[in-house]
Amino acid sequence: MIQKKMSKDITKMENKLFFGLTPRQIVYSVVALITAMLINKIFGFIKFETRGFIIMTIGLPLLMCGWIKINGLPFEKHLWILIKYNLSKKERVWEDEE
Repeated sequence: MIQKKMSKDITKMENKLFFGLTPRQIVYSVVALITAMLINKIFGFIKFETRGFIIMTIGLPLLMCGWIKINGLPFEKHLWILIKYNLSKKERVWEDEE
């Protein structure tokens, strides 16, 4: 008899399509691959090692969007919240307790 381990929380379940990857992971992997190929084509005049570094610095965050969740939020939503927080005006109002 085939048995499969199930999560107790049904909201954490994700559908798997190809090779155990979720649709979100597949989309971000394809986007990262296309971006890497475009960068390689555009920056063809730069040395291979430098191009590899550029590809990794741009492609890695794209891959992180597909896999990493921080406090239950996908990476790109967490990154967007972090950027909005850092760019917002930080005004603190202090009231006297007299």
